[in-house]
Amino acid sequence: MPSAAGLATLLLATRSACATPLIVDCDRGGSLVAARDALRQQRLLLPMDTAYPHAAVEVRGRCRGRLELSGALDAHVSWSGHGGASHSGGLPLPPSALEPVSSAAVKALLPAAVHTVVQQVNLTALGLNVSDMGTLRPHHYPGGDAQINFFLFEGSGQAELFWNGEPLHLARYPNSPDDQLLVPQNSMRIASVHRQGNAGVEVTTIKSSKVAGLAPSNTQLERWADELAAGRPVWAHGEFSGLGWADVHKPIVGVNASAHTVSSVYNPPNPSNSEGRSTPSGWFKVYNLLSELDTAGEYIIGEFQGSLLLLVYPPSSDAGGAIENSHGFVLSMEDAPVLHVHDTAGVSFAGIDIEYGRSWGAVIDNCNGCEISNCRIANFGINAVNVTGGSGFKLRNAEVTGTGQGGVIFEGGDRQTLTPANHTIQNCSIHRFARIMQKYCPGVCLTGVGHSILNSSLFDGAHFGMLLTGNDHTIRGNHFHNLVYGGADAGAIYSGRDWTY
Repeated sequence: MPSAAGLATLLLATRSACATPLIVDCDRGGSLVAARDALRQQRLLLPMDTAYPHAAVEVRGRCRGRLELSGALDAHVSWSGHGGASHSGGLPLPPSALEPVSSAAVKALLPAAVHTVVQQVNLTALGLNVSDMGTLRPHHYPGGDAQINFFLFEGSGQAELFWNGEPLHLARYPNSPDDQLLVPQNSMRIASVHRQGNAGVEVTTIKSSKVAGLAPSNTQLERWADELAAGRPVWAHGEFSGLGWADVHKPIVGVNASAHTVSSVYNPPNPSNSEGRSTPSGWFKVYNLLSELDTAGEYIIGEFQGSLLLLVYPPSSDAGGAIENSHGFVLSMEDAPVLHVHDTAGVSFAGIDIEYGRSWGAVIDNCNGCEISNCRIANFGINAVNVTGGSGFKLRNAEVTGTGQGGVIFEGGDRQTLTPANHTIQNCSIHRFARIMQKYCPGVCLTGVGHSILNSSLFDGAHFGMLLTGNDHTIRGNHFHNLVYGGADAGAIYSGRDWTY
């Protein structure tokens, strides 16, 4: 039997690219990369100086991995989904991989009450290692000064766990249904801060729960200290400055239960950026703690006794029950764009969901007349769609949701000549964005000249709905709602800092 690439080439060679689409079934061994390569090979057989005809690819099943398209060989191709097709940077976990916790090192740190509830997946036995999963890394507030550089943003660094298409939470304290920081029942509050030397270490005293917010018990703090002593990475996410427009993720490096303090490290790339420094009245929570793995829908990924394990408190009501949904558990594995289209033209994706990744969903660079439509773009660590340069990109009839930072970013056009890029968002629903970084991560950012957002809905975001910079944008027929509920210095639609916009 020929390989997937060979089969795709054989199919293409016997058909007219204009008349009949190449069919790729990813559930039966096909792949988008094999289809792309087959199209390239067929076009290379054409006489020199022959214009490449338009080609079509029909995609079936759940496709995995990355797809990069560039140049003339990939131009003017329509990729269309059939019967719920998807392109994913995620790894589905078989239900049979879940088993009772057996690691003594895990049980020593796990709350005794959940020993029989929490399940483990031995990722090493599945052929995965730490480099595959990534490691957690700091997220620094990028600064709200004259230049808001979204390209400074990075994903969380580590694969995330999803259940039935919904993101789960790294085990944390306090527990909260929405992870919004500026709510007393969701965060701890800072009473005082002592800074140690020039290493960025901040010794933070936690306010008593009788004063404001929540406070851990001395027993909890002792267990956090035990985790640090065992080499477990412990992290904090907070509005440490208390200003309401700057959230930061930074590591915890010390816990003193008797003094009721935790020590964190803040070393931003720009030393003058102080918004992420711990300050009295700031808010924060801690996460990635096995000792706080006590609530349905929480998980931990880590090395224990030589094995890389996923520990999860099952989100279903029946903790030991079977996983019946077709999505089940999925780990977001890819740390690069799942779809990257650059320096080409006339490429369209229709009816193909784009899902699961640690960074961007679709990145479109320096392309003309390209389009993504009739799909769901969901569950990425950074943004769903990032369009830079080029002209005439369209995002139509799409749902964008579950992103770790912003939703859709358009940059293009020439502000000196007011030449428009004419990138367009139309009939889209953009919601539940900014899961990982909550501030300065809008659902839509339009920067440059001549973009449009038409007849779309933006909602469920803690800070901005849309950030506007540049000139001559068209915003018409949209619905902005349920925004700006978790921050200050914000607007459902936000702009400023340059009178020439």
